[in-house]
Amino acid sequence: MPSVRELAAGRGVNPTTAARTYQELERLGLIVTYRGQGTFVTRDEAVIGEARKVYAQGSNGV
Repeated sequence: MPSVRELAAGRGVNPTTAARTYQELERLGLIVTYRGQGTFVTRDEAVIGEARKVYAQGSNGV
């Protein structure tokens, strides 16, 4: 995934907003961040499956 700065610049939002977005996705277990390597979508099939189910029902769980 792009860095927080790249995401913010690409979407025209404040970097703090982009950072909070990444924090929330990480809290939900959808992404993982490895210091010095970057941020990646999780490979945890259970987390991905649950997220698909929640979003298919029209609720983002927040």
